[in-house]
Amino acid sequence: MMFAYSRINVVRSVPLIRSYVGSCYLRLFTTKSDANESSENCVVSDFPLLNEAVNAKNFELVSKIVVEQDPFEVKRIRIPIENSKFSPNLIPSQSHRRMVGCICEPEADSINWLELEKGDPVQCYCGHWFKLVNYEDYFNMTNQ
Repeated sequence: MMFAYSRINVVRSVPLIRSYVGSCYLRLFTTKSDANESSENCVVSDFPLLNEAVNAKNFELVSKIVVEQDPFEVKRIRIPIENSKFSPNLIPSQSHRRMVGCICEPEADSINWLELEKGDPVQCYCGHWFKLVNYEDYFNMTNQ
């Protein structure tokens, strides 16, 4: 379908187009710099340093967490060959529930997904055991 534009219709729409385009130019981003303000009111950082925020007892634990940061909890963990219900693979997590993938055999084309909850260990189809624990418990158990 074609629209026929006459000169009258175009002339009538020019002010409308100008007002729209003009309003776009009026919305430019502007900032104001106050050179008169003193630097006394400026705050460099609200966050304390690590050694100021944590007492000496927990400093090693927190520094280890910072060094081994895994914020999205996607780090691969190598599973030991020997594990049981009483000595499962420990999976650290901040949440109460987590999905874990187990590649049962090195040649496997698929991943077996398990939903772990804090508490009792869960067994995969291949026989490996997994247990979801807090980071603090994980670091305490792995340092022993």
